[in-house]
Amino acid sequence: MDRGGGGASHSAAGVKTFADGPQLLRLHRVSSHRCFPVSVFSRVVLPITVEEYQVAQLYSVAEASKNETGGGEGIEVIKNEPFEGKELLGGKYNKGQYTYKIYHLESKVPPFIRMLMPKGSLAVHEEAWNAYPYCRTVLTNPDYMAGNFTLCIETMHAPDNGTQENVRNLALIQGWDCMRHFA
Repeated sequence: MDRGGGGASHSAAGVKTFADGPQLLRLHRVSSHRCFPVSVFSRVVLPITVEEYQVAQLYSVAEASKNETGGGEGIEVIKNEPFEGKELLGGKYNKGQYTYKIYHLESKVPPFIRMLMPKGSLAVHEEAWNAYPYCRTVLTNPDYMAGNFTLCIETMHAPDNGTQENVRNLALIQGWDCMRHFA
């Protein structure tokens, strides 16, 4: 994929992707209060409407949660409740569904890796604010890495064929700091 300033490229699967904007995916490694962001921006055109995708997404998440839960493994849903008042995307969205989940990944890795990994390192915490068509998801590993790992994923679902410019209003969030999501 072209990681430069604005070209489009095709992935191995033939999906057209664009690298014309920052901050869709922000990976922070915090060391002595320093963040090292990695930004990736992509567009994926689907053969269904935004409304159909929303139904499919909700169904897929519910099925995955149901199939992967049990015996202390899989997905543990801590909170699933409506939220209001949290400003997302520069205040454009402020209500939706908040979820807090813990992904227990011990059974998903080979036994020799499980033996090498410290306690808590294979549990990923997910906080998501779904204000469809916009969603912010923050992944952390507080049990092992404390505040040293944060992965922020922002998604916007738009009813077009991927040609709409600045769908996430990047000028509004250029200075957005993922670490403030706890505030």
